[in-house]
Amino acid sequence: LHRLVANYLLIRFPICLALNKVDAFPEISNMTEGEREEDVVQCCQREALNRGEVAVPVSAMCEHWLLQKQSLGNDLEKVREHFHSTSMIMASEKKQKGFDYVEEQEAALRRVLGRFGSTGVLEALSAAVSLRPPVYCYPVSDLDTEAPVGWTSGKGLSLTQHDSSSSSAVSYALRDCLLFKPGSTVDNVYGALRKGALPHVLVQGEFVRAEGRGLDRSGKKIQVGKDT
Repeated sequence: LHRLVANYLLIRFPICLALNKVDAFPEISNMTEGEREEDVVQCCQREALNRGEVAVPVSAMCEHWLLQKQSLGNDLEKVREHFHSTSMIMASEKKQKGFDYVEEQEAALRRVLGRFGSTGVLEALSAAVSLRPPVYCYPVSDLDTEAPVGWTSGKGLSLTQHDSSSSSAVSYALRDCLLFKPGSTVDNVYGALRKGALPHVLVQGEFVRAEGRGLDRSGKKIQVGKDT
């Protein structure tokens, strides 16, 4: 029974582990053969795989450092000057000169990129999303022309800054796409539209009815309830 419940929870709530602080590990070239065989990251990934989970090595510190450099134009000299003029307080409450801080961050970044190829932040987010992909919904005002919500024949889109002189809906077909978590209903879609999920139009009023079909266009149009 416990195993059944555990397997159900794993399917219902898939787990992605972000193995943070991999910047604390030494470079592979400085690791002994024994350390390579007992690599903590690889061990965690194997154990996670055996449990049906996903484990991704991550360095949030290096990701933050890259964003800091980007905000300063990625000019390392300017970065050094910036952090040299403002002392940084580390987690150990020890003040360091900006130059030393920059060199330590750069060394950690080289270790992480040299070993893992990236900071792992995007990979972790992508892995988490892939475990439970979102539901794609294309709200339209007409299933035949696939014109977006807010489209008026001959006038184009209302409440928008775009050029509405064209009366053709072809260029606007399936223009808008909303992402919902699995298990969402038509009522969730309508609720999102009422709350301004689409910037160019705000839906008002109570839900009456809706029609839908698959994106492959092979299925028939069907009337769907708000709980569908």
